Amino acid sequence: MLKIKKPLRIPGSARRTAVRKRLDVCLVTHDLLGWSEPTDAGAAIAGLAQLIAAKGDSVTLLWIPHYSDFDALAAGEAVRLEKYYAENYLIRLKVLMSSRHLSPFLADNAKQSAAIYYHRKEEKFDAVYFALEGGSAYYALLGKELSLFEPRPQLYVIAHTPIEWRAESDRHFLKDLQQVTIAHMEKYCVGEADALICSSSFLPAWMKSKGWKLPQNVIKLPDLRPSEWIPRNLDIVNLPTLRPIEEIVYLSGPDFRHGLTLFCDALDVLARKSTSKPTVTMLGRLGRILGEHSGGMLLRRARSWPFEIKILPGFTERESIEYLKRRNCLVVVPCFAADTPMIVATCLEEGIRFVAIDTGGIAEMIDPSARTRCLSTSKSTELAERIADALNGPFAPVAPAITAAAKRGAWEQHFDAAAVRDPKPAPRKSPARNKLPKVS
Repeated sequence: MLKIKKPLRIPGSARRTAVRKRLDVCLVTHDLLGWSEPTDAGAAIAGLAQLIAAKGDSVTLLWIPHYSDFDALAAGEAVRLEKYYAENYLIRLKVLMSSRHLSPFLADNAKQSAAIYYHRKEEKFDAVYFALEGGSAYYALLGKELSLFEPRPQLYVIAHTPIEWRAESDRHFLKDLQQVTIAHMEKYCVGEADALICSSSFLPAWMKSKGWKLPQNVIKLPDLRPSEWIPRNLDIVNLPTLRPIEEIVYLSGPDFRHGLTLFCDALDVLARKSTSKPTVTMLGRLGRILGEHSGGMLLRRARSWPFEIKILPGFTERESIEYLKRRNCLVVVPCFAADTPMIVATCLEEGIRFVAIDTGGIAEMIDPSARTRCLSTSKSTELAERIADALNGPFAPVAPAITAAAKRGAWEQHFDAAAVRDPKPAPRKSPARNKLPKVS
């Protein structure tokens, strides 16, 4: 009989042993990739769920849809989505539209969080990862603070775009009581989580500057691109990396913080100073910025440009990336505020050339030696100079600070550590009671 003296190792992973506990993990989100409006938070949760399932662990994706979607989901769309995730990724999708402990129709975030709390008590998991957005972890963490269920799993909060940060970045106030409630719930979730997970050091620093209570354990782990953000078309030809740029692409988003106004300001400067005449293309969703339709804003501002304009709003994320890889293009990411945008991660990992504003955690994503040539301040003249430099000279793709394989490896190490951790935290010590005075 063959005797193995050393632990069996998985090929390609020198640190990870082949035998470890199989984790049962739950991910909780309001944004579902494939149904909700595309967001970086929804894409990152989907990418994480796909990694967990691919590594052989059990993963439940608990989705809390908006109540306006209940009729379509009850009519069969929920079954279609569950089948899609199960057959493609071995992910168990659970659509939470009601709770037997609550009255029908989970119409607000507080009620939805209570339904998640009851669901968590009824099902056993080794770890639960809550997307911060929407405050879904509020009642589960309140139950943890009050010791309402023991033993319990580790409760993590993954933060991307808290509503207070979005309001500040998009230059608007919280508009109603519901948004004020969400802001309070998100702030509480951050402070009471067993650990806060962020993709950069920027967001915890912002929270601290706003007086938020942070947990003792703050973990920096990179976002993972889901397969829907990875090109699958095999006829894509890898063009030479130093080919001349013929097209400028805006692919950031329809909100004010995504920087369409700054993009237009930079092209105003470029139109006056540059002799190049590239095509300007807008990909992805359209929306309203400062009360104006984003596509209409681009066409209005383009009246004085000598550039051809294209607007392609119907592409999925994968189709947009395949389009970029086929073209001699430069992606411009003019965000006024951002954490670690998924489009920047895509450009870095796919070798797509880009320039961006140095804001949030974007610089942390880029190799330090390449930051000066692809990053700009939020001044339109400097952004125009970066674009002109890319148009006029050889401009190679930018190297990432961390590769896609290293990102997956960081998460794998996190789950390997979670597999040997006791799911029940140390019991909380009850406060010492004051002794009653002796009465003679």
